[in-house]
Amino acid sequence: MSQLLIVKERLQSVLQKASHDRDERPEIVEAPIGRGREPAWAAHEREVMHEAVTKERAKLGKGPIPLDEVMKVEQLAVGHTDYGEKFALYCAELVLTVD
Repeated sequence: MSQLLIVKERLQSVLQKASHDRDERPEIVEAPIGRGREPAWAAHEREVMHEAVTKERAKLGKGPIPLDEVMKVEQLAVGHTDYGEKFALYCAELVLTVD
């Protein structure tokens, strides 16, 4: 299995675990600048993925990336039936390809 797929699987597991708590965050919160409002669970899952990407990058001796980068790849996955899989894959690419 390629390193990309291994990292993607780990990140997808993190996202799935975070999604189990959605009912604990039903409120609507301000989204990052220019994005209006969003469910609190969506903001939480994005933050969890940012933390996971940072941890995976640290394992490779890489520094953290801005939350904005995770937000960009999240937007590529939004609206797809396989959102979780795409979001995890794009985050894995951030881990491996961004210096």
